[in-house]
Amino acid sequence: MKSIKFWCMAGMLALAPVLVSCEKNSAPHSWIEPGDSSGSDDDTGNNGGESGGPSFNYLDVETLEADPQSYNAMLHGRISGSKIPSVVGFQVSYDADFPKSYTQDVSIEGVGGRFKIQVAKLVDLAIVYYRAYAVIDGEYVYGATRNFETRQGTYKVDGVTYKFIKVTGLHTGSYSMMQTEMPSTSTIEFEGVKMMPDINANGEMTKGEFREFLSAFPFVMRGPAVVEWQFAAKGGNDSQGLLYSGSDIADDVAWTSSNSGGSAKRVALKAPNELGFYDMSGNYAEFCAAYNDDQLLDMADNVRKFAVTVRDVSAEIFNLTWAVGGGACGGMWSSAPSQCTVDSKVPFSLSSNKFDANRYCYRLVYSRPD
Repeated sequence: MKSIKFWCMAGMLALAPVLVSCEKNSAPHSWIEPGDSSGSDDDTGNNGGESGGPSFNYLDVETLEADPQSYNAMLHGRISGSKIPSVVGFQVSYDADFPKSYTQDVSIEGVGGRFKIQVAKLVDLAIVYYRAYAVIDGEYVYGATRNFETRQGTYKVDGVTYKFIKVTGLHTGSYSMMQTEMPSTSTIEFEGVKMMPDINANGEMTKGEFREFLSAFPFVMRGPAVVEWQFAAKGGNDSQGLLYSGSDIADDVAWTSSNSGGSAKRVALKAPNELGFYDMSGNYAEFCAAYNDDQLLDMADNVRKFAVTVRDVSAEIFNLTWAVGGGACGGMWSSAPSQCTVDSKVPFSLSSNKFDANRYCYRLVYSRPD
């Protein structure tokens, strides 16, 4: 297998997001909520020490500001009082009630004063709830709940910035998709990391080489299901029922055999569709996977649980592209206009272990919690 070319920009961290964490004490803990029946007399999460409950008047936990990025955030908290807790940390969730199955816990050894911890595995353009906590004498004490919105996710193709577009309205849940195709001959930059997969002299790439390239992304990416791709190509909830992705006239939005001059073109030279996606008709045919509804629902649920890792871009998932029901959508530069509609699928050899990188490419997506 050929090696992947990648360059880290100056000052960038490792590819995978940084997560500061430590294990909680092995002893069982009680859960003391702000204002619960154990004696809280204010909204800071402190127990007032009334009869029948432990006293926490020597500890104050404050949830401070968050510094959100697109896929991670630095959270700030403060501990004050006469004791140093054994553990401090944050609970993070897309649900303001912090259900245990859908809450991420990040923690460090107990400190006094201000502290900060980075939380990863977030999704862009999402409302995230968080609250600081401390463990003292085996009990959890919470600060107030706050929230923030993550930033717009972006990437670069050959130095030009594009965005991930949030698509809602599909019965299997929302997802975010690259605004452009990702040609295998282009340099892709994501979160400050530049990557370009190797192709051979014939313009071919094996599945393994491309899978390794995908695994270099510092967030969970996958190919879209056919149903996701077609829903986005048709304009999602904003669809105008057009024949091609963005127009009833092929030349407005697509490079086909009638106008390409016999080769693929740089991305985003034609007009976008209703949602802002480029080149979903013509140019490169785009691989789509054979995910079924249950698989898509499970992937969205895993995002809510923060139970996803970069290694989810695996052989098992990648091979769904080659399975019955997967394939390549949208037509390509050598296809007739009639083969580049929003419903077009390009025939592809299911037995092949490699593909022509001058004709086929991916448009990456990820599931969303909302």
